[in-house]
Amino acid sequence: YNDGDTSGDYTVTYTVDGTICDDATATATLTVQAATPADAGTGSEADYCSNDAAIDLTTLLSGDYDAGTFSSDDADVADGMFDPTAEGAGDYEITYTVSPETACVTGTATSTIMITVNQAPNAGPGGDFSFCVSEFEAIAAAVLANPSALLNEFDSDITPGGTFTDDTLMELLAQYNATTSFPATFSTTYTVSNEDCTASADYSITINPNEDANAGSDQSVTFCTTDGVQDLNNFIGDDAMTGGSFDGYADGMFDPAAAGAGEYTIIYSVDETSGPCIEGSATAEITVTVVEGIEAGDDVTEIVCTADVEDDLFTEDGLNEFYLGLIGDDVPENGTFNPSIASLVDMYNGGMMTGDFTTTYTIGNGTCEDSVELTLTIRDIIEAELEDV
Repeated sequence: YNDGDTSGDYTVTYTVDGTICDDATATATLTVQAATPADAGTGSEADYCSNDAAIDLTTLLSGDYDAGTFSSDDADVADGMFDPTAEGAGDYEITYTVSPETACVTGTATSTIMITVNQAPNAGPGGDFSFCVSEFEAIAAAVLANPSALLNEFDSDITPGGTFTDDTLMELLAQYNATTSFPATFSTTYTVSNEDCTASADYSITINPNEDANAGSDQSVTFCTTDGVQDLNNFIGDDAMTGGSFDGYADGMFDPAAAGAGEYTIIYSVDETSGPCIEGSATAEITVTVVEGIEAGDDVTEIVCTADVEDDLFTEDGLNEFYLGLIGDDVPENGTFNPSIASLVDMYNGGMMTGDFTTTYTIGNGTCEDSVELTLTIRDIIEAELEDV
């Protein structure tokens, strides 16, 4: 290198001598390139439409140019891409710069790219659109006098004067007029051009039948005051239209605990505001009966050593009193045990002197009831042993 031959590859190997193991080596190569005069190539001029995809600006350079950067006072081109849709219609001057900071060169060179973006017509958003039969009847009549009437239903800013392809507008209307079963879907592509650009969009039009409002049949339902908040939509008739309203319950939620025990009549209403293509109105009654609920509390386990088992514990009266002592003071004592107290006494007297004696205690009237699991665990006494230390 010091002799003047500065370009090329310079390789060095570092070796560590091994005493027990083999030698270890590592090699590094440094490549030195000779700097050349900066070359930014030649920029070009190009026209695009405002609906064109983003352009890689290097495709607008020619020549044997070096690596560089793009900049512009008019557009965001730092990543080397130009997006006509984002920038919009207008003229844009873009500079490509090559310097020692971007490539192995001497000096600085620039080239200029000129881009003109022409405003494309608006073919609309495209996509799926739905109408009711009654709505589309009026649209179809208007289209015969003014084809733009359908375009205005898609987007009022769509450029008129284009053509419908795949199925023309008149073909679409003919298909609609021949259709007797709804819902029905029709598809078309709208294409429109100006002096410089063309735009198109695909549309799918679904025509849904109009239906008379139906709130279903009257319903009756019973809740307990211990039940959680209920969604009344779950209790309308099977044939009822959804999306209606509940008089007095704007969100359709009913809280039995807040309402308290009693009977409540709730009116469910369906009308034109409940959903698309609904005509007229209808109501149904939901009769809600709220019954006072009972809470049996949490499950309880009581451990008793065999030495502490009293003589009268495993009698029907003794065991009944023991289990009732495990429930809360506010829990009624007229419930039922399953398995029965008698069967648990029989288990003990039959030889099961230790283990879990579990029963489920249930209170309520069938409509509103609750249960709690009660367990009496009998354990043998284990003598502690202390060894000499």
